[in-house]
Amino acid sequence: REMADEALLAGARVLPRKLEQRGFRFRFAELSRALAHYLPR
Repeated sequence: REMADEALLAGARVLPRKLEQRGFRFRFAELSRALAHYLPR
């Protein structure tokens, strides 16, 4: 499980500039927080 978490969350940092420039607002700023919210342990 830890290896899967690391592979998913340790990738390149991506900035959604185009979406933000068009006014899109993310509910969660980080993938790990979104996953924790939707996939509680």
